[in-house]
Amino acid sequence: MLAIIISSFTLLLLFISFGFLFQKITQIDLSFADLILMGLVITNSLTAWLSLFLPINSSLLILLVVACAFILFRNKIYPGVILHFIKKNTVLSVIIAGFFLIALIVSAGPPLNYDTGLYHLQMIKWIEKYPVVPGLGNLHGRLGFNSNILLVNALSSFEPVFGQEIFSLNLLLFAILTCYLISSSFQVYKSTGISNILLFNLIALIFLIRLENLSSPSPDYIATVVPLYIFIRVFNFPEDNEGFDFKPVIPLALIAVYMVTVKLSTLPILLLFLLLLWKYRRAILPFLPKMALACSVIILPWLIRNVILTGWLLYPFPHLNLFGFDWKIPIAKVIFEKESVTGWARIRGIDPHVSAGMTYQWIPKWWRYQSSTDRRFLFCSFLLPVLGIIALIFKFVHLRFFKKSVLITAYAGLLFWFIMAPDIRFGESFVLVCGFSFLIYVPFSFESTGSNLKYILVLVVLLFYDAFFNRVALRTVARDQMEPFHSLLVPEKIAIPANVRFVNRAIKGGMVLSPIYSDQCFDQNIPCTPFYDSTLMQRGITLDHGFKPFPR
Repeated sequence: MLAIIISSFTLLLLFISFGFLFQKITQIDLSFADLILMGLVITNSLTAWLSLFLPINSSLLILLVVACAFILFRNKIYPGVILHFIKKNTVLSVIIAGFFLIALIVSAGPPLNYDTGLYHLQMIKWIEKYPVVPGLGNLHGRLGFNSNILLVNALSSFEPVFGQEIFSLNLLLFAILTCYLISSSFQVYKSTGISNILLFNLIALIFLIRLENLSSPSPDYIATVVPLYIFIRVFNFPEDNEGFDFKPVIPLALIAVYMVTVKLSTLPILLLFLLLLWKYRRAILPFLPKMALACSVIILPWLIRNVILTGWLLYPFPHLNLFGFDWKIPIAKVIFEKESVTGWARIRGIDPHVSAGMTYQWIPKWWRYQSSTDRRFLFCSFLLPVLGIIALIFKFVHLRFFKKSVLITAYAGLLFWFIMAPDIRFGESFVLVCGFSFLIYVPFSFESTGSNLKYILVLVVLLFYDAFFNRVALRTVARDQMEPFHSLLVPEKIAIPANVRFVNRAIKGGMVLSPIYSDQCFDQNIPCTPFYDSTLMQRGITLDHGFKPFPR
């Protein structure tokens, strides 16, 4: 646990420093959560640029920590803001600490996300050891899935210190967003009493504490919670008027652009800001050149990494066939990877390439595969936004532009998710917002008499619910962490099945590890691939020269 705390506080230092730098340069007042997320965007964009030339590991982390400490000292930024919040909101702070403690204990368990053993850990090891490797996707197609967030996990892994990778980013995001939801809901409760906005915030909090992957570096977590946070921030905006100040939207728009580099399934969130840009085009015009430059700084290194890893601008989409590098993944393998993701998300238990080739025949089979609870919620998710849009068209309800934009964007995201890869984990934020979209277009408010005790009681109930929901994980961590020193120091490593063993196999110009009785490499040393290809070639003497397919 100590390792997770050290790693998360180190990231917090970086995010606060870079977030403050952004605030100082742009003169935009940021909320604490916005500041942290903008710090994440800057940290990740910086590491993405540096990864083109350098490995991203603890050596770079030391340099960044020194630079950030200088920024904080120079600008006299101390933890006074946090201490002031704790002193002013003692009860809320205790409850927030309770949520964090439960999440910390859960984070001490092993990574349970299947893709972590499949390719997340392997990709992090490559990032820690080498600059971006040409044609790495040829070794294993999933190593071409270039999620920017894995760079941050590599930066903060502390592997040389603890002898294993430490994953704290998802825990830190949980802590920041839980704090935001609890404090913002409290402000809403004090100003409007029991309202649709309050319920929207509390439902998001319940959803947040139910999410898994706290102990994993999985991009699924941030790809769910950050779009949800963006929806809530825009939903909580005061009603727009002619004198609306567009500045607070700018960091949210940059965060949304950044999310595309984390997971392409978040792409529809950009529609929210395209709508806002259109509505407030006169207000945004002075900021447009600087925003375009900032977006380029965020997107360009990710695109360059895509090309170096795979030879394709957007992988695994075989439509932008722009380059002819010798390390380029053959188009047949690109199509194979795309169909694998789409087909697996549609129908389990059959060849994913068969289901990916279906037009509409997969829909009833996909529906039957869903649990009864998921069916009911998905039914609401598809139906309720349509009812809201119809009500808006016929003027049965009236909404300001912010809430209209949230409703339209969430539904567009739901349709995008359904068409591209309809597994719930790929579009949880869109499914959730659509499922409770009646809270967007049916506003209500009831004054709550008495003190703030009712709100505190609700939070206490949610805290107990959080402990109950995670009871299995809490008991498992408590049972398995029997060595006191070890359990307090580092989390459990990813579990490797007893029957799995690894063998060295030859490729042209080198050797690779390959698992037997498994399609996962877990945390084995690189190079490792679960899909051995004897025709694969190294491009040079050392691994950092990359891999290429055998010329035909």
